[in-house]
Amino acid sequence: MDAVTVTSAEKAAQSLKVQFQDASGAWQDTSAGTITGLTTAAPVTVRFDPVTTRGIRVSFVTTGSFTKVAEVAIDRLPRRRSRPC
Repeated sequence: MDAVTVTSAEKAAQSLKVQFQDASGAWQDTSAGTITGLTTAAPVTVRFDPVTTRGIRVSFVTTGSFTKVAEVAIDRLPRRRSRPC
């Protein structure tokens, strides 16, 4: 996978970070780093170097007491097609 799209519904977070689980189960930051400038007006797509994982999480930093997220879409790379011999 190489992207996650987040749609904020109410009170957009101050920032977010996308992490993935490595082979040992530890959470690692993606190459995208910390994303700021979030808004409820439009979804934000976070692109990062491709990773292979069994787990993904999005963590948010809020300035208020809460934020509402309408949707988190996990985009994945298309599968490679085998070439016939």
